Amino acid sequence: DHPDIVVSLAKKGMVQFALDQLEEAQQSFEQALNIRHHVLDSDHLELAKIRNNLGCVMYQRGQLVDALECFTASLNIQRKWLEGPIRRESTVFDTSVTLGNMGKVFFDRNDNKMSQSISEEALLLQTTTFRKDHDIVLTTLRNLACAKVKNGEETKAINLYNSILRSQTAKYGCNSQYAVETKGLM
Repeated sequence: DHPDIVVSLAKKGMVQFALDQLEEAQQSFEQALNIRHHVLDSDHLELAKIRNNLGCVMYQRGQLVDALECFTASLNIQRKWLEGPIRRESTVFDTSVTLGNMGKVFFDRNDNKMSQSISEEALLLQTTTFRKDHDIVLTTLRNLACAKVKNGEETKAINLYNSILRSQTAKYGCNSQYAVETKGLM
């Protein structure tokens, strides 16, 4: 039970996930978590990544409650590192990804207020590290706009979509797939 085995299993799980081998990916991530109990501290950032990745598998398999549990456990570890004396960009990024994943679960569960709140928190973290036209930021803005529509805040959602469209047009051109998709949502 060496830490390298945990990392190897996590990487194997990522490959399986990418190949849409969800059951196998889940097994790899769960194996990594089981070994982790023996070799890593309970607040190790690698554990947070594994839990987030397992949550993604659960989400893809339609297990929203289990996915949310994984994302919450991941976020609890990440928050400890964010609140520490050293704040690394990779930790900020990983935490914002976890929050984005949680926001998507709440959106799919029709808990749009929570989805909106979590997406806003993810966006705050992302904008401390990335430019406002970064793809990660634009994706979170889009998710936030969707939640605002479902919360009856259409005007605010349109403002967000307009902002997204300006960034996409400047970055990719007005006829790009991204800009056309955003126009369609508007």
